[in-house]
Amino acid sequence: MKKFGAWLVIIFILLIASISYPISQYYYTKNWEDKIYPTTFINDIDVSGKRKDEAIKILNNNFKKVKDTNISVKAGNKTYTLQLSKANPKYNIEDVVNDALSYGKNLGLLKKANEIKNPKERKLSINVKYDTKYIEKFISNIEKDINKPPSNASIKITSPSNIYVTKDVKGVRLNKKDLMDSILSKINTAENNNNKVIAKIETYSGNITEEKLRQINSIVSSFSTNFGNSPEGRVTNIQIATNTLNGILIMPGDTFSFNKLIGNTTAEKGYKEAPIIINNKLEAGIGGGLCQVSTTLYNAIIRCNIKSIERTNHSIAPAYIEPGFDATVSNKDIDYKFKNTLSYPIYIEGYTNDGKITFNVYSNSSFNKVKYNLVNEIYEKTDPKKVEEPDPTLPKGTIKKVQSPKPGCKVKVFLVRYENNKEVSRELISTDLYKPSDEIIKIGTKS
Repeated sequence: MKKFGAWLVIIFILLIASISYPISQYYYTKNWEDKIYPTTFINDIDVSGKRKDEAIKILNNNFKKVKDTNISVKAGNKTYTLQLSKANPKYNIEDVVNDALSYGKNLGLLKKANEIKNPKERKLSINVKYDTKYIEKFISNIEKDINKPPSNASIKITSPSNIYVTKDVKGVRLNKKDLMDSILSKINTAENNNNKVIAKIETYSGNITEEKLRQINSIVSSFSTNFGNSPEGRVTNIQIATNTLNGILIMPGDTFSFNKLIGNTTAEKGYKEAPIIINNKLEAGIGGGLCQVSTTLYNAIIRCNIKSIERTNHSIAPAYIEPGFDATVSNKDIDYKFKNTLSYPIYIEGYTNDGKITFNVYSNSSFNKVKYNLVNEIYEKTDPKKVEEPDPTLPKGTIKKVQSPKPGCKVKVFLVRYENNKEVSRELISTDLYKPSDEIIKIGTKS
């Protein structure tokens, strides 16, 4: 009986404990029902055990200090002041506090008690909306004071042994993104004990640096054509265009356009009337002779293994170059273009002397290990016709030849590569068609 009574006492005690424990847990968690659970931080501010209104008040006070703060931005030798209040920052404080307060409230009784007694740190962040235009304008004003573009190096060549290079000057620019991020971090934080920002200022080089231009140390290609028998107007045009192209620098990846550099060939620029090919006939026009300039340059450039982006042959084969080696141009719609596909800059030297146009291409001497040349293959010819045209301006019976005959042809052009004076490759780069140039005879009909 005594043993039985002892068991009854134990059972009774356990029964009382099982009833009293949930009750005690209930009252324990009940005390936290309108409070934020322990180890909860909003923007690194501890809001543990705070009621909603208390947490909002604490956060509002902290962010009010931030709103009234000025941010000092040091950029170079100047200091600029940004007033945060003018950025009109707005914080979603109440929404975040609601999130913090609701955490754990939907759990069961025992889990709630465990969250309170053995809490895990929780960190929440407040989002902010602000007037970005005000901040962007503030940064733009700093940028105007700070930014300075780089000055490119320059090169002048008077002979292969006299190459002069001037130094480049680095540019300076404000790192706008970094400054914006730094300013926004001040707006997004509730701490205002450090309101200073040091703007990052970067230096940078332009596209044309002294180091790059020092790589130009040798003539890598040269080509000449004769214009000694040309009329005075054509000679003048050739000289003007060649001088315009003299000293042109083309960096790797840059594109050269003949028409863009030459521009309109007008009398105001000194260009004169000279023969040009129009509809397979030689006629007078301002700027005649420029095609010989573009052709000579084309031959110098292609021998650097720089292919053309745009190149067109004449309708009839010109007399100053072999068929397939020419590159005609027209102010309106025909251009000669190429892109510098070399890994070094190229410098173009152009001049006229003793009835010859010469273009020298300067670049790095490493390109002289190989040489390139053009070879043509005429595989079809077309005979010209004899055309007699009446001319009422000539006396009757007068016969005048105004155009000599020249056969037309089809031609293949190959770019040949040589190493150690031996051909190592041959590449077809164009197939050109030239129409025949008819013999034109004027017969006078004037009475």
